[in-house]
Amino acid sequence: MKILNSLSNIKELSRIRSFSNVSKGIKPFLIKELRNLHNKKNILLMLNNNIEIEYYADLFRDYFKDNYIVKFPSWDCMPYEEISPSQNIINERFKALNFNYKEKSNNLPILLLTNFDALMQKVPNKKFLNHNSLSLNINNKLEAESLSLRLYEMGYEKVSVVLEPYEYAVRGGLIDIWPIGSDHPVRVDFFGNNIESLRIFNPISQITLDNIKSIFLCSSIEAPRNKSLNNIFLENYRNLFGPSS
Repeated sequence: MKILNSLSNIKELSRIRSFSNVSKGIKPFLIKELRNLHNKKNILLMLNNNIEIEYYADLFRDYFKDNYIVKFPSWDCMPYEEISPSQNIINERFKALNFNYKEKSNNLPILLLTNFDALMQKVPNKKFLNHNSLSLNINNKLEAESLSLRLYEMGYEKVSVVLEPYEYAVRGGLIDIWPIGSDHPVRVDFFGNNIESLRIFNPISQITLDNIKSIFLCSSIEAPRNKSLNNIFLENYRNLFGPSS
């Protein structure tokens, strides 16, 4: 299917080209032709909602294996609502905000999937990504109790079984952590006060998927839960709105 026949000179029109009111069935073909015409260019695909982002991300992974598929969904709640955004959505947004194109060795173009609400919402400065962070490496000298306390201070939620990003569980000489921005949780195995191993595992089956040498832990920068920032928020809220009744 040739959609861009009437725009044969599209390469010469401008560096940035936009298309609107494209029907759902035509979008994959249009993206494919744009990718073929601009095989080294990044493409921004504006979709209607988060459901479409997931749908097209799964679809494009099979057809665009030489592109980085980056998802940037919108929050599933409004700012200052009584509920927080889903941790899975915060995780996907963190991965997009922390995506370092220059570090990718093969320099593949990016296909960014997002929606209008996501682009309109203000985001923190990227320099805050490394604030309140922690690196863990094999053979680091660290007590399990000290790591548990540090994770709590960073805003990670202590649970019995880790099932979502931004959670951790203490299980004897093991600490399971799901770092924000990661696809899978990591099991930190201690031998005394040393980190003996770091293993990526499946949260459902608990089966080890891979052994790694280090992990990088960050706090959420959009919906932070670390204690110092919570105290700052409470103080500013009370100064602005007064004490809660």
